[in-house]
Amino acid sequence: TFNAALLDGATGKVLWEQPLGNTDSVNYVGAGDVVIAVQENSMRAFDAKTGAERWSARLSDRVTSGQQDGIWATNDRLIVHTYDNVLTAYELATGVQVAQHTLRETSPQKTARIGDDLCTTERNDENLEYLQCFELATLTPRDPIPRGLDWTESVFWTPTTAGEQPSYLRAYADADPPRIERVTFDGTVLAQRELDSDFMTIIDFT
Repeated sequence: TFNAALLDGATGKVLWEQPLGNTDSVNYVGAGDVVIAVQENSMRAFDAKTGAERWSARLSDRVTSGQQDGIWATNDRLIVHTYDNVLTAYELATGVQVAQHTLRETSPQKTARIGDDLCTTERNDENLEYLQCFELATLTPRDPIPRGLDWTESVFWTPTTAGEQPSYLRAYADADPPRIERVTFDGTVLAQRELDSDFMTIIDFT
């Protein structure tokens, strides 16, 4: 049986402990005064001070890529991205589901938080790729941002906190020469730099 435990950082003393069952694959995220533990398609919230269970919820599938890529917390919301490519928002205090959105793609794509939005890539009926963002608390979709990429083009992207405007980095592996750009949501290229072809082989935006 595996347990969740909170330790005193100074002494190593166990402050509280809760049994989690027989599955050792657990994702954790701290969100305000609760600790969220996700096992397979089960999610539980524990009081950060006492360890008492606040609430539990059943997910539609497993969380996509661990706590960094599949779970996001705001002041009063918890958003989860599962392998069936569904985004679900819960009330952080109660675990009540407040919003859900099924993404267009059949398999989960890279999803990242950019400011107060959650963004991912999808493709339209012409197989052209676009950036789709959702308001973080309600999962209300924003206007899609066309990227004009078909399946033959290799482009990586990741959010960036550089500058005052919300933006993301995109790297073009198939360009000649390869390049990296910082782009705003309206498509404005704020900065651009050419890269050596060998450099592109070690780029990792995950």
